Amino acid sequence: MISSPSNKDHQQRVTVLYIEDDSANRQLVQLILARREDIRFFEAETGNAGLDMAKQFQPDIILLDLSLPDISGFEVLTQLRQINGYEATPVIAVSGDNLPEDIQLGMQAGFHGYLTKPIIIAELYAALDQALASLP
Repeated sequence: MISSPSNKDHQQRVTVLYIEDDSANRQLVQLILARREDIRFFEAETGNAGLDMAKQFQPDIILLDLSLPDISGFEVLTQLRQINGYEATPVIAVSGDNLPEDIQLGMQAGFHGYLTKPIIIAELYAALDQALASLP
């Protein structure tokens, strides 16, 4: 069963930016998130394009692939944290690296959550709901 938004306090739509180089993964997440009326979706296929889109659209939550063709997801996170207003924006890592030490490294780097590929719909919704609950 598809979950509905758990945080009823957010009456308006939230913006989610997915930075991912694989078009099939971007399309899949877009289809999954289309089921959530509370989410407006944007996408970027490189780290630098994602940083530009973050500045332009000011997303509430960012889903971030760790293996991008231009700069790593870790570097994108570092640069995001240096942009005024993004110090506390929930950034959720999305990676095919699923060993416990990979996840631990991601969480220690400052990601709000860590999803592994292939993405499980319920886990994606749970991570987004947790991020939504942390928004002011």
